[in-house]
Amino acid sequence: MQLPAHHFLRRPLIGLALAFIAGCGCAGLLRPWPPLACAGAGLGLLILAWLAQLTIQRRQHVIHGSVFSAARPNMARILSGLAHGALYLAVAAAAAWATSMRLDDPAPHALAALLERPREGLWLEGVISGDPQARPAQAVGSLQWSFPLRVEQIQRQPTWQAARGRVQVILSPGSDVQRPQYGQRWRLAGVLVDNARFPLMDDQAAALTSPQAAQRPTLEWVRQRYTFRADEALLCGAQQGQWLLRACFRLRQHCAVGLARGIAHRPEVSGLLQALLLGYRQELPEKLRHDFLATGTYHIFAISGQHVAIFALFIIVVLQSYRIARVKWFLVLAPLLLIFTVTTGMSTSAMRGCLMAALCFLGPLLARRPDVPSALALAALIILVVNPLQLFDYGFLLSFTAVTGLIVLCPPILQWLTPKLAADPLRLQPERVWIRTARHGLHALLLLWVSSLAAWLVTLPLVARWFNLISPIALLANLAVIPLVTLVLLTSCLALLGGALWPLIGEIFNFANVQLVSLLIAITDFLARVPGGHFFVRAPALLSLALWFGGLAAWVIWRRKAWAWLPALILLILALGLERCWAPRICTVDVLNTIDQPTYFIQDARGASLLIDPGSRYQVHRLIRHLRRQGVNRLSAVILTGTHGPRASSVTNLLEHLPVTELWLPPASQRSSILRETRALATTKKTLIRDLTNGTTLALSPDASWVFVSHPIADGKEASLWLLHRRGAALLGLDDASFPIAAFMRAEGAAWEPLALIENRMRSSARAAPWPEEIMPVQSIICTRSLVPEQAAAPSTWRLAPGQGARWRWLDKAPHWERLAF
Repeated sequence: MQLPAHHFLRRPLIGLALAFIAGCGCAGLLRPWPPLACAGAGLGLLILAWLAQLTIQRRQHVIHGSVFSAARPNMARILSGLAHGALYLAVAAAAAWATSMRLDDPAPHALAALLERPREGLWLEGVISGDPQARPAQAVGSLQWSFPLRVEQIQRQPTWQAARGRVQVILSPGSDVQRPQYGQRWRLAGVLVDNARFPLMDDQAAALTSPQAAQRPTLEWVRQRYTFRADEALLCGAQQGQWLLRACFRLRQHCAVGLARGIAHRPEVSGLLQALLLGYRQELPEKLRHDFLATGTYHIFAISGQHVAIFALFIIVVLQSYRIARVKWFLVLAPLLLIFTVTTGMSTSAMRGCLMAALCFLGPLLARRPDVPSALALAALIILVVNPLQLFDYGFLLSFTAVTGLIVLCPPILQWLTPKLAADPLRLQPERVWIRTARHGLHALLLLWVSSLAAWLVTLPLVARWFNLISPIALLANLAVIPLVTLVLLTSCLALLGGALWPLIGEIFNFANVQLVSLLIAITDFLARVPGGHFFVRAPALLSLALWFGGLAAWVIWRRKAWAWLPALILLILALGLERCWAPRICTVDVLNTIDQPTYFIQDARGASLLIDPGSRYQVHRLIRHLRRQGVNRLSAVILTGTHGPRASSVTNLLEHLPVTELWLPPASQRSSILRETRALATTKKTLIRDLTNGTTLALSPDASWVFVSHPIADGKEASLWLLHRRGAALLGLDDASFPIAAFMRAEGAAWEPLALIENRMRSSARAAPWPEEIMPVQSIICTRSLVPEQAAAPSTWRLAPGQGARWRWLDKAPHWERLAF
């Protein structure tokens, strides 16, 4: 029976899911929420909803099969709205209670109650609750294991005490132990870190001694609160977990071996296959990871609906061959999809795809028509009931946002574009076969492109905010990558099934996958190098996100009206231009403490960017992440003030990841093997190489410039200093305490007023020479390996320098960084 045109289809599951999401979000972001208060509020609201519904039923009279309200119509509507509102608020309160219990476990033996300090060395014992992941360590040929552990007891003193909590264990490669397995009981020694309280932002001295100290913002630690770096490990027992999980994880390991059978000489191919089919993304080489991220196709490695659909296709073919009725497919598909989800790592997107597929196949069994929006809402509700903290996971938000975009945006876009590809209805003669085939192919291509467009539009602001990346090339890349990935997945499934019967069959399909994967890698490598195909931006503000989604919502609601396109377009343009129009016109200096050498990143209001002393190669990935967060796509100049490794060893890696316009090297760079290699690479990258000498000046803008100054000291060495001045104010970077700062400032003080001093004490804790009183800096930042004894107060807080009155800030723990703006 078809519904009348005016009938509104009610989907109560969507309302319940939204209420639960609102409760989880409020409890996580607006802390603290006492669990007892949330539980009491939820129970009271539930009673209120029941009383309102009971009142409505008592005021209703059934006459000849029709329901009439004995009360006034307005009163009936008010009571109905009160019942529904109280019910949804009760669901939100229940979600807040569950989230608060997860965030702040009130049990006396919870880890949060047992830890006296945010970082402690101790022994702990527990059971591995997930599939351990192996990652390459810095030492060549060694592995570092990472796995979740369900803690049962800890030892800080001579005796053990009961404990409860989950920690993420990182087992050092130096530990001579066997491969960890799910369900094994381990006893580990190392350092346990409570990420909710470490590293601390403000009152570090008080927090180190008080477990009740203020915590960091929830979003900074909610995805992983406890981290444990183990130096010693002892296996105490096995077979402690669920037998189903243990069997699925072993099957996953066997499948990984099967996907590498016969192609061990192509690790990039086997690594991509294991990441694509089994979720082993740590096997993906760094170059491929970057290419798929740049082209906006990294989502193919999230086990999702595409993987579930292909796996279900194999099962449906078997069921149809045995002529099993469709209403009974759920009884076979549901348990097999569950096993597939567990085997591939139980990621959020995999659970979402499994639940939605199972719910859709459950419809015929219950004689109900499947409804995709309701299935999506119920899947979200089930996942959040099991673990409310999933709401703060990027994978959960991106997965459900993308599917919501497909449901909401695809139908209207297809309704608008499909008629343009339809055949001429007034045509008398039938179309030729090749024309009909081409038309069907175009329809399939249009469906794929519209799906990619819808998912890209709704995830664009989230990816820009969380990962600082925008990839317009994704709209083209998905047209080639998704069909090719589908073939790779089908071939991989055949390789596993055939390899289980005869290993040679598996090798044959793996050899076929080598060609498909090679083509996939070549396509992504080409698209990743397309100019303008992807670029990095600063994280947009929440207002920009609201304007973007508001524009999409305005178009969906009023798309049939011509005037609706204008406000929707205006909102989208405002969302794109808000950050640039409202950005303050200032010059910023970021000081990064990278353990061996402070690194300075200078960015002018007009877009010029300088990077001074990039630091050690061991910190280059952290440095690149910082530059990406600042929206840096090209560096105007990279400047090296010295030739030793802690200053210069990362330049080669930096040139591989970022285009650089100019590279400034000191005169002694010809004697350094590292810098000779850097010169050769810069030449191939078409980077202009210049010599850095005393008095070198770089103009960042008409009112800002950077000056390098060197001064000879004892033993034929030179001490250096750089000066950034803008509109009469100056910022000094002092590299050596022996630099005659007083004489230099007296000579230059007439021209610039010292605003701030950045002092490098990485190699020495000695103070710089005393400053003249008339040119004292307003602010100072001191970079050092560790605090000297007389300065052992809170290192990350502003304090008064004894007898001088200037404000000082110590950066003694990497990866601390500080920003100065003027």
